[in-house]
Amino acid sequence: MNRIPTDIYNILSDRKARSQVACDSRVRAIYALHQDLEHLDRSIRTAKANKMIVILDGGDLLAEDAKIQELERQRDIYLNIHHISIDYDQPIPFCDICEDEGWMISDHPDVTEAHIENGLKRIPLNRFSTDPETGKTLCKCVRDLLVPLYLEQSGLDHYPGISYSAFTDKYFSEKEKIAQIYDFARYVVSVQRVPNMLFWGEPGTGKTFMAICVLRELIESGFSGYVVRAPEMMDIMDEYRTIKRTFSPNAQRDKMITGLRDKILLSDFLVIDELGVEPVGLNNTADLLQIIGERLINERVTIITTNLDLKALASRYDGRLYSRLVGNFYKFQFPGRDIRLEKKRIDGI
Repeated sequence: MNRIPTDIYNILSDRKARSQVACDSRVRAIYALHQDLEHLDRSIRTAKANKMIVILDGGDLLAEDAKIQELERQRDIYLNIHHISIDYDQPIPFCDICEDEGWMISDHPDVTEAHIENGLKRIPLNRFSTDPETGKTLCKCVRDLLVPLYLEQSGLDHYPGISYSAFTDKYFSEKEKIAQIYDFARYVVSVQRVPNMLFWGEPGTGKTFMAICVLRELIESGFSGYVVRAPEMMDIMDEYRTIKRTFSPNAQRDKMITGLRDKILLSDFLVIDELGVEPVGLNNTADLLQIIGERLINERVTIITTNLDLKALASRYDGRLYSRLVGNFYKFQFPGRDIRLEKKRIDGI
């Protein structure tokens, strides 16, 4: 997410335009009451224009500077006497941090450096919002504008009601273990360094719930994210391949599938839910290698949930893919019994 989407950029441009209109109106109102101030401002502008002519003609700059300084001194005295703000003729931005430009100087000079622990990377969140050319990061005002857009595009609407605020260990049979995973997941988000994570365990043990909690919190912090079930992800990749081989594809369908593929490859955070449910095939293996490989190279964070244990993953997938999963992901086993069955047993529903 190293650029500002067009819709958001248009909002920033509109804010700047409205600030300028308000400024012009304010200046006109002040000039209506203070004609002497208007005269001083015009004199200063004229003197500065004359200075440019003197520079071109090689004239006496000291004399011109003295004129400007004297006029500005008179202006300052006038503003002080009449209790007029010194910056009355400057636009007041909606955001005083970035002045409606959308970017701000980063408080963290190392935002693009990954933290290595036990040989595994924890990716700094700010790298996703840092302009590599300027080193500036997206302002909070832009993040606030991005959240509704990213939530709409995230796929989280398929997982309603799942968030950290809804978490309870009431139905977990292995409460201590789940608490450790929960604390780690919240910690890495709070310190702004999130690793790739592989959640594995029996069905109904809370893997998807935890992954969605992490994703929702990240998106609500202004980062792009997408959740997709593994079978659907494979369908998207397969249809993309088919469309690109078609002589005259449907333009609307092409745009939609390309957009979904881009979300899989380019989102700051991707949750692949239920890995191992998708059909086995050469194309699927190649697609998984491409997705995980590209995201690793570009240091985009991936969270995977699967009902398969590590031995089953090794049996099912290509050695190269398994190596990436084992070597580049923090692995968490979700133990215990099916939460849905426990809920029925405890609540009697």
